[in-house]
Amino acid sequence: MHVASGNNLPRIKALNQSTIREIIYHYGPISRSEIAGRLSLALPTITGAINNLLNAGFIREVSPEAGEKEVMGRKVALIDIIEDFRLFLGVEIRGTCRCACVTDYRGNVLFSVKDDELCLAYEEAVGKTVRMIQELFAEHQMSLEQVSGICVCLPGLVDVESGMLKLHPGYDWKNKDIRGDITRLLGYHGTVLVENNAAPMPCGSSTRQSWRRQKPLPTCLYPWSLPAILSTTRSAPRCSPPVQGRRATW
Repeated sequence: MHVASGNNLPRIKALNQSTIREIIYHYGPISRSEIAGRLSLALPTITGAINNLLNAGFIREVSPEAGEKEVMGRKVALIDIIEDFRLFLGVEIRGTCRCACVTDYRGNVLFSVKDDELCLAYEEAVGKTVRMIQELFAEHQMSLEQVSGICVCLPGLVDVESGMLKLHPGYDWKNKDIRGDITRLLGYHGTVLVENNAAPMPCGSSTRQSWRRQKPLPTCLYPWSLPAILSTTRSAPRCSPPVQGRRATW
């Protein structure tokens, strides 16, 4: 991973802290020395960033009893993310089915729902999706205010920057404002990413492999990758819009 350098010290500090957070996200539990080694930095250099993440509640120290590494006979406390620090909502919309799942920051699926009713009209499909999400949150007595980001996946030609579905030839959906419609109908004011449904799978699969553990796929095959997608944006602790330069993809 790249370590920022230059004269803009606040920006460099934020970018390097984001890089450290990514390493902990992908490779935690991990020791401070291993983080420094992956970044080719001296251990004191990363101390401030790690302390900031600890104080912000993003990460935690794993007790020496739970750690596996030893230095001179002493077990070293490791650093790991706090899984329930952030919750995310993943959604897939198709004419033939709709599904949604809520994950924690690690990508563990907390609960999910799927609707297999055939629905080829765009407005009807989106409306059913929104009602399904509202019922899911009501069932689990949760609020959308607890969600830090939403990722909507669907087939077709998607412009990830504008959140527009340019074309879905199978259903004849054209120039649909997916981000705007989901935001408006759900009354959600946070980050909403829109992706072609082929994009999250390799991103999420790569992330799960880097977690050094194998986990079964949940019922919703695509939306569970949301934390992985957000992690690739190199965002600050608060969720940010997609990376600039990512254009329409199938």
